Amino acid sequence: MFDNISSPEFIREYGEPIDQDNNKAYDYYYWKGGLKTASINTDEDKGKIMRLIISSTDDAQFENTLQTSKGIKLGSKKADVLSKYGDHYYKSYEQGADIIGYIDHKRNITLEFWCVPGGRVAEIRLDDADVI
Repeated sequence: MFDNISSPEFIREYGEPIDQDNNKAYDYYYWKGGLKTASINTDEDKGKIMRLIISSTDDAQFENTLQTSKGIKLGSKKADVLSKYGDHYYKSYEQGADIIGYIDHKRNITLEFWCVPGGRVAEIRLDDADVI
């Protein structure tokens, strides 16, 4: 996490972005396999990744290849998230999704699982805790 989108390692893994959206705070890039990143768009930290999002894609070749270190991927059951990540989480509800979030205070990051009705993971977000 928090690589730079211009780093050779990142480019080797994900290639060139498929698309890009910009806003005042971050540049959002879309990559193969349903990966989306938000990176800083100014100053010496330009390109530093502050948010990783795994969401669905129409590219079946890469579907479900991206997952967390504990094996949670799109389509995983909410019960599996709770089993692997534990009971110390916060809950939220946004855009029709039941969100389960975990905070890592040591690394200053949050990990969120956006679950759709039926209890399946539809999106995974890994954020620097300072993301606005």
